[in-house]
Amino acid sequence: MRSKHRKQIDDETVANIMKQFHNRLEMVLKKRGYGGFASRHEILGILDEEKLEFTEAVHSEGIGRVKSELLDIAVADIWGAASIDAETVDW
Repeated sequence: MRSKHRKQIDDETVANIMKQFHNRLEMVLKKRGYGGFASRHEILGILDEEKLEFTEAVHSEGIGRVKSELLDIAVADIWGAASIDAETVDW
C-alpha cells in the first residue's frame, strides 16, 4: 500500500532500475561465473560484506555510490536465493 506522505515512484522508474539490476547481474556473472554459493554462511558473509560497503558509501560517498552498493546487495540476495533453488547450498 502506498503512503500518501511519501513521494511516489512511477512504473517507468521501477522498470529502469530492474534493467540496471539485470545489467549488474550480467556483469557479475561474466566476471565471476555461474558458481552457486556453497553454504548459508557464505551467503551471510557476502551480504555482510556488501552491507559494510553500503554503510561506508552512505557515510562518505556520493549518492551514485550508494545506489551502486544497493544494486550489489540486490545481486547478492538474488544469487543467494538462486543458489538455494539450484541446490548448490550444501550446509
